[in-house]
Amino acid sequence: MIPHVHARVALVLLCLALAACGPKKDANTSGDVAGAVTRQPPVAPTTVAAGDAAYLQRHVREQTDAAIAAYEAALVGDPARADGPAIRTRLAILYYGRAYYYEAEAPKAERMATYLLGRDHALAALRRNAAFAAARDEGTKLKDAIPLLEAEDVGPLYWAALNWSRWGEMKGILRVALDIPKVRAAMEHCHGLSEDYYEAAVHRFFSAFFAALPPFAGQDIERAEAHALRAREIAPRHMENQITEADYLATHHRDRARYQSLMAEVLAQPLPPESDPFYFELLVARWDAERKLADLDRILPE
Repeated sequence: MIPHVHARVALVLLCLALAACGPKKDANTSGDVAGAVTRQPPVAPTTVAAGDAAYLQRHVREQTDAAIAAYEAALVGDPARADGPAIRTRLAILYYGRAYYYEAEAPKAERMATYLLGRDHALAALRRNAAFAAARDEGTKLKDAIPLLEAEDVGPLYWAALNWSRWGEMKGILRVALDIPKVRAAMEHCHGLSEDYYEAAVHRFFSAFFAALPPFAGQDIERAEAHALRAREIAPRHMENQITEADYLATHHRDRARYQSLMAEVLAQPLPPESDPFYFELLVARWDAERKLADLDRILPE
């Protein structure tokens, strides 16, 4: 599910929009993609016991819905509660999972609305950073306020950007042209704050990003490969790494054997216990591998 940028055509549109906004050079050069390792937890606990319990079972649709309902009710009862940012970050993750996996066959408008809910909760969670909140209240543009965020803010920042990018690619190219500079700025700052957050999710994002860029807009396969390798170094058991590598690098090289091998790695790894904090993501990676291998002759014809 993460980098959660598996729709190649949509990402190319994102990249074309970015090129139209003017080129930006990343701070690192090809092969130098290491960021800060701060070991931020995937989520923080909340005082909504029913929500936290259901969140751990989000691989079941009914439990995802139950967690969302419990957290939303808690915020209605006390919007300014101390654990509000933690609740909102969890909601951003839940809404992303609902839209990507559970609503995969739902109408476009329904999925877009779900991604937007996730983005808005994550953006609201960022206001726990007093400097960021003050800057935004004073009229500072989001892109210019992002550098004020610190390592503890990486969770909501990442999920805001991810939900936003998904919503934007479904909305269309004109919306993407407006939003992708903000999304990239957020992801670059995530990389600088905590490259290991959510099992190196930002490296999966940039591996896909630099592979999908058109050559005239800064495609960098060496850099994409370096991000893929770094993701594996940080999170060797996380099978979304193989999904991203297959989707963007194996397909770029038209390497059917590499694609099959990567997907086979995903299917060969046993799922961890349901108590594992990334059980849902690994379950979705298996789902991705199964459906994409079934479609291999279209993706990479012999």
